[in-house]
Amino acid sequence: AQAVECRLAHLIVDEPSSEDGEEAALLLGDAAWGKTVVARVEDRASGVLLVTLFDAAQSCVNEKLVAAGLARVEKGVARRAEPLVAALREHEAAAKKGHVGMWRYGDIEEDDAHEFGFRRPAPAPAPKGNPWKK
Repeated sequence: AQAVECRLAHLIVDEPSSEDGEEAALLLGDAAWGKTVVARVEDRASGVLLVTLFDAAQSCVNEKLVAAGLARVEKGVARRAEPLVAALREHEAAAKKGHVGMWRYGDIEEDDAHEFGFRRPAPAPAPKGNPWKK
């Protein structure tokens, strides 16, 4: 058997050096290290397999990470991935509502950054008149 690089499908997890990233690595280790798991390949991106992991009890490890507030769901996924992502988003919404893990202080998404004075720069105004005429 040959090792193949994989990534958990449609999830964003903090680096292991952060508190939440370390907890995510520990949860993943508890769920999979030295155990038989099933990896369902959802997609491939730049030669890396995007997988959903299932433990011996057929419980989804990806959903466990999201429900524990240790992973976020990617935005803008392919249409064919919507059924999988919809289930992950339900777990993410429950984690946000329960202020679990990374959501303990509220929503960390950029969408709420405007509440703290962050604004995207306004687009440049369109030039007036016909730019082809002198």
